[in-house]
Amino acid sequence: MAHETAHVGEAVVVMAANPLQTATKTISMVASQTDHALLFYSCGKDSIMLLDLMAPHFKKISLCFMYFVKGLNHCDRYLEFSKSKYENVDVIQVPHFSLTNVRKEGVFCNPEPKTKILKLSDIDQYARQKTGAYWSFYGMKKSDGLNRRLMLNGYGEMPINQSTKKAYPLADFKNSDVLRYIKVNRLPMPVVYGKKQSNSVGFNIECLLWMQRNEPKDLEIFLQRFPKAQQMIFEHEKKQSANTEKVPVRTKTESFEIRQVHRSEIKNAPYNPRKINEYQLQGLKRNLKKVGLLHPLTWNEVTGNLLSGHQRLKIIDQIEKSEDYLLTVSVVRMDEKTEKEQNIFLNSTTFTGEFDFEALTTMLPDIDALSAGLDEYDLNIIGVTLEQQGIEGGTEEEDDAFADMQETKRQAVKDAKKRASESIDSRFDDGERYVTLSFSDYRAKSVFMMKFGLNPDDLYIKGEEFGKIIENAYAE
Repeated sequence: MAHETAHVGEAVVVMAANPLQTATKTISMVASQTDHALLFYSCGKDSIMLLDLMAPHFKKISLCFMYFVKGLNHCDRYLEFSKSKYENVDVIQVPHFSLTNVRKEGVFCNPEPKTKILKLSDIDQYARQKTGAYWSFYGMKKSDGLNRRLMLNGYGEMPINQSTKKAYPLADFKNSDVLRYIKVNRLPMPVVYGKKQSNSVGFNIECLLWMQRNEPKDLEIFLQRFPKAQQMIFEHEKKQSANTEKVPVRTKTESFEIRQVHRSEIKNAPYNPRKINEYQLQGLKRNLKKVGLLHPLTWNEVTGNLLSGHQRLKIIDQIEKSEDYLLTVSVVRMDEKTEKEQNIFLNSTTFTGEFDFEALTTMLPDIDALSAGLDEYDLNIIGVTLEQQGIEGGTEEEDDAFADMQETKRQAVKDAKKRASESIDSRFDDGERYVTLSFSDYRAKSVFMMKFGLNPDDLYIKGEEFGKIIENAYAE
């Protein structure tokens, strides 16, 4: 195999000719069109190497760092190093586009359903507007996975997209090549949070534990932004502790066993005195769909009657849309008299305690009251309003940045429509009124049509109608 030698000071790096040659040609080709490039920089190995390759070719390189939590010291050190080593580098920091999903779904924070979802392309557009650069560089490689390989293979020999002005110089490199380049060139080695060699901060236990061991101040900053992430560390430590401790003797008080039974074996107790209205049933259904069944229903094997869990079973039947399924239950054995007594006792408030409102008040800032089953009436009794309760999902800085990105996106759509309209006007008199789409087979056509809510068997679609579908998709 042919090789190319790259001299770095007194060191010599030998790499397969094609990847290094392709990277150099890709960077040079873009440099011949502009002296200002935008590089998406994650502090990971690929962006560290790519910045070093790009630095000699451009008058100015703007690094775009997407953060989950701003101000983490171990990330800021890489950014400061880059600015000090390369005089032509500046840095902009923007919220990671995945934060819109985090806030919408309520990952370690209260959900914000009205949050508009952004994509990487939206951040790219926003960063170009802020920096003035119109070419973007990414450190993506074919070896990163199947999706990346399929995407990058589509560009042929030169990993450049001329229409979107995006370049991927490291497309043909492997992880070992990148790490070897970093080592030989005495560049800072990237942080490795876990065995998967993830090089970006995220919502995973490896990242949190790494900060706990190496950068406790950063963990403190992270938890200030997403306090509920502490639960992930707690569960991990609990599991680790359980693995090292001796297994205790099972308590003698247990009078049940856990078993899977077929739904057809479970009968609703005909005497069950508990009732539930539609509002309460829907609330129970929402919670079951959100977190699942957290503890098993109780079933008396002697009579076949359900002892506890009638309303939950009703909801499970609705979700399964049949009674043909297995269910994990707590199995007990008792006569019908004892069963009836326990049916009442398990739902009685006389011996099961009551809420300490003062303790509840101290818990409310850490939880979503509605998800805990507390409605406005309950909160009024406690002396708290819905507006006072909850953890804010995002920072003001994130809100401002995302608002700017949404405005950039809307303006881009508006400009594109204007250009299309001007182009159409110039050919209005003699232009064709139709366009033809062709697919490799009927399955491919069906996937495309159903994606936009259209009938796969349709042969004609009004352009204006399809345009509205696309416009609505962009607006979401």
